[in-house]
Amino acid sequence: MQLDQQLSTTPYNPPQRETTQRLNATWAAFLAAAAPELRAVAESLPWRLGLTQFPEQSWETFWTFDPNRRPAHYALSERMSDQDHDLRVRNFDRAHHHAVFFGLLFDRLADRQVARSAGFSALRSTLLRAWVDTLTEACEDRALARRSIARALSLLRAGTRLEASSLRARRLSPATYAEQTRLKLRWCSATPRVLVEQGQGEERAAAFERCYDLFGMSVQCIDDAVDAEEDEAIHGVSVPRLLGLADEALVEAAVVLVERAAEHATRFGFSALCEWLARFDRFLRDARLQGDRLRFGREGRALGEVLALEL
Repeated sequence: MQLDQQLSTTPYNPPQRETTQRLNATWAAFLAAAAPELRAVAESLPWRLGLTQFPEQSWETFWTFDPNRRPAHYALSERMSDQDHDLRVRNFDRAHHHAVFFGLLFDRLADRQVARSAGFSALRSTLLRAWVDTLTEACEDRALARRSIARALSLLRAGTRLEASSLRARRLSPATYAEQTRLKLRWCSATPRVLVEQGQGEERAAAFERCYDLFGMSVQCIDDAVDAEEDEAIHGVSVPRLLGLADEALVEAAVVLVERAAEHATRFGFSALCEWLARFDRFLRDARLQGDRLRFGREGRALGEVLALEL
């Protein structure tokens, strides 16, 4: 079984509580409230974006890692009553889900993996407004919500430009790889960062953000290893090739990055995140790409250490 198939089994995710705000439920509510013309564009969107193999497959088929599905659960460490805790977590996770829908659509359009259209542009704008509105509801501060999302969008655009420049130049250093990934993925931690900032202060918010930088970099390494052949076909080059490494080396780099993310989460007391990362670390150590993975362990771990230092 190849790594992308193994990842779909999600043995590293904990059972979900009944009170969990599910990604698919958020999408269903968005579709129900959307105008008919927008709903027609949004139907089967994961499939239309090339994220799933079949039209009937959902967001949760593709977006599998639990900290990326419900990050508020991994951000909260303060003591609250169960009722208040569940409501606050649900509201922030719902806001984050709109960030996911927007971010993945933005990425696919920016990478030209789907054709741009008036319908997709309208959907992207609507999802961005929904992200602002739901984050405002969650944090009860519209100015903070708008400021946080504006920062994430600015970084996303900068990261997209940097990545495009790397592809055009056919040149990529580990430092640039870390920078463009950090910039492009900051939207994924933007919503839970607000939760941490409000309840635990700026220092812990920055620490949580770095945990997600490290985790996000590990996921990017895995994606770039798994998608190397497809990227060669689309862009004429892949990240492993630009770095001068085998695909398997990027999986080894991902293991190092997960280790560093877990260490950082432990240091700052994000215990739920640390526990999940430990399970994911064990999974990655047992996983195998085609080919002799151990042969590339040394260069992959060296890359992982360099990327961790750059983040």
